[in-house]
Amino acid sequence: MTFPLILVMAAALPVAEESTSPFDKALTYETPWVMRGQSPEASGPVLSAPANGDVTTYYQGSPYGAGTTAPYGLDPFGQPTYPGPITGDPWAGGVAPYAAPGMMYGVNGPQPHRMGWRAKYDFSFLPSGDAEAPGLGSLDIFAFDLEKRYTTPTGANWIFQIAPQFNYRAYSGPDSSGGGPALPGSAYRFGLDLVMQSPAVGGFSYEFAFNPAIGTDFHRTLSSEAFMFDGRAVMYWSMGPQVTWVLGAQYWDRVDDIIIPYAGVIWNPDQIWEFQLLFPKSKVSVFLGTPMGVATWLYATGEYHVEAYEMQGLPGTVSRRTQFEDWRVLGGLKWDAGWFESFAEAGYVFARDVEFSGAGGSKFDVSSGFIGRVGFRY
Repeated sequence: MTFPLILVMAAALPVAEESTSPFDKALTYETPWVMRGQSPEASGPVLSAPANGDVTTYYQGSPYGAGTTAPYGLDPFGQPTYPGPITGDPWAGGVAPYAAPGMMYGVNGPQPHRMGWRAKYDFSFLPSGDAEAPGLGSLDIFAFDLEKRYTTPTGANWIFQIAPQFNYRAYSGPDSSGGGPALPGSAYRFGLDLVMQSPAVGGFSYEFAFNPAIGTDFHRTLSSEAFMFDGRAVMYWSMGPQVTWVLGAQYWDRVDDIIIPYAGVIWNPDQIWEFQLLFPKSKVSVFLGTPMGVATWLYATGEYHVEAYEMQGLPGTVSRRTQFEDWRVLGGLKWDAGWFESFAEAGYVFARDVEFSGAGGSKFDVSSGFIGRVGFRY
């Protein structure tokens, strides 16, 4: 009788469950807390449902609806929301206590909002682009971009954003000794991005932005060429948590007065993928998991880029506005540890040219080549 007794006692002992890493958990659809690939280790505690049981997440692509308990945390492709429950279903026009209901649109596509200040630091390097004109040599560019953005709700559930901006450019080349176009060693931009975003009504919401800026090399007293005024107006139509259509226009005040479409579609087919198929900047992201508790994404992005500064011309000439235009395709990784985000990306820049304003304004092309970028958010 001893052997059967041992078997019975062994069967009664608890069996240790196989440990599952956060990386594996984040890729498991069956767990109720997974929301577009976000694991609880990275997102924090689960909200408690209010007395009426009517709570939902405030995320683009949320699988939750009214009457469920949803986790607070980080949107894998956006920013954290305000850490509080949201009453009602935002897709049905519910009321959010600290954010506009259903309004999830950031600078380029739908994102949740985090109220208060948020800082951005980006560094870019475009080395050894050949100036494609006789005797000009090459052009190297180092870029630093700083932004401090403040987001706050206003009356009637609108969202207001104000973002002081500073941009620094360092140029090496081209060679102007033979009388060709000249660039200063550096240029600076001081901008202020002002954004108003409406709440969603019937799935429609709107964004209006104005961005005045001063771009100069500080070699001479500022003239009208240094002052530039950009703007955009955009309509968003959300057909549900997976598809949002975008239709609008963007104005860039450069050497050329550039009006381009600000349009496309944002598609979230599941909890892992997001497609922001927009112009002038698109991005496709896939969630990789949370190795060591850090949410990680792989992405590819394409962008049409134009910037300008007032710069001193050749010796004996007046200052003039100088425009840098190119197309960029990059791939990279993004890491999100909660309060701190970072990314690293590299790719190809092409269709580059530098254009000068004024009577007899000239331009020269720059060869295609490498571009690398790193950035930080907190």
